[in-house]
Amino acid sequence: MFRLLIVDDEQDITDGLYELFRDFDLCELDVCKAYSGKEALAWIRRTKFDIVLTDIRMPGFTGLQLMEAIREQWPKCRIIFLTGHHEFDYVYSAIKYDGVRYLLKMESHETIVKEVEDAVHHLIKDQEIDDLLTRVHQYPERGLTHIQEQFVLEWLNGNLLLSDDLDFKFKELGIMIHIKRPILPIVCNVESDGVEAAYPEKLRLIHSIQLVFQKYLSETVDIICLEYEPMKLLCLAQPAVGKEREWSELNQLLLYIHEYLDTIQEVCRLSLHVVLSFALDNVCPDGAAVPEQFHRLRKSGNLSSGDSKVASTITNIQAYIEEHIGEDLSLVKLAEMVHINPSYLSRLFKKVTGKNLLYYINDKRIDQAKTWLEEDQYKIYEIAEKLGFATAPYFTRFFKKKMKVSPQDYRESRR
Repeated sequence: MFRLLIVDDEQDITDGLYELFRDFDLCELDVCKAYSGKEALAWIRRTKFDIVLTDIRMPGFTGLQLMEAIREQWPKCRIIFLTGHHEFDYVYSAIKYDGVRYLLKMESHETIVKEVEDAVHHLIKDQEIDDLLTRVHQYPERGLTHIQEQFVLEWLNGNLLLSDDLDFKFKELGIMIHIKRPILPIVCNVESDGVEAAYPEKLRLIHSIQLVFQKYLSETVDIICLEYEPMKLLCLAQPAVGKEREWSELNQLLLYIHEYLDTIQEVCRLSLHVVLSFALDNVCPDGAAVPEQFHRLRKSGNLSSGDSKVASTITNIQAYIEEHIGEDLSLVKLAEMVHINPSYLSRLFKKVTGKNLLYYINDKRIDQAKTWLEEDQYKIYEIAEKLGFATAPYFTRFFKKKMKVSPQDYRESRR
């Protein structure tokens, strides 16, 4: 599941593109919209976006300013600029970056859809880790040396004191964690597919998982990973040197890590055929408190992200959808209600119900539309408005795609 943000200060353009991509066929795509650069900035501080389709010239906060904020918060996000034909010099400074493209505003919907499809294909390709697996087989050494791991474990087990000048010793051993700065411990449990692998294969598996962590987190976070027990990892993360100002708000650092942990989980499930579960807190202590926090997390057993409450969570989501069918039903909104990650909610919903959550929402919209059309109480434009569509034509296109007849023809057939 990928997340798309559409940004333009012209509401008609934003609403049109939003409706265009809300029923995207290529993959499960959670679509959100903003009518200004500042509103878009609030969105990217709220959740991770994989693709941002944005106007480049907006009052108050331009597309270029938004790009800089996105690159700081979500460096793997792909950006597509919408621009006028006379603004090429203005966007030249932007398109020199990887993952940034531009389209003319006069382009057809088909061209815009093709550009988003290309972005999705790049994202899918980026989730493939064949190159990492090749590195593991060619260079089977692990992320940390045995000496480095043993030194970290001695510290975690309380055998080393901060007064022992640990920062200097960590640096001397090449361990890229600064003890006197905030550190976030992440305990990770690795569950294989049930097939007992030989010891060398287990080593390669753990090394592969460590490389996936590095792939997705190391751009803005310093992180080390070690195996403290068989098939159990500890990762220690902190803002990368020089990035402290970007992570001055702790909640933004936690949001960044939580979002990419979900990506790491999905990549490992698809490519390594293992299930990862995590335990972490919403606090980043300094080095003095990390050993205690680590031991509490490893003993908590709370690595299942609240599976005991799954049934009630999904029931609550379904009830909310039916009661608020015309309101914001983005995965971001629904996930915030139940305090879990949007991508995890999507997978959880499908696991419990057997249905894709976004498709479920669309089916509920169709069911409600059919009821109102049969009752003949509301005009079609009123039904469109009550279901959250910007205009009646957008609703008509949506209904006809699903039902193969227009709303008016459906109403006539039920009279």
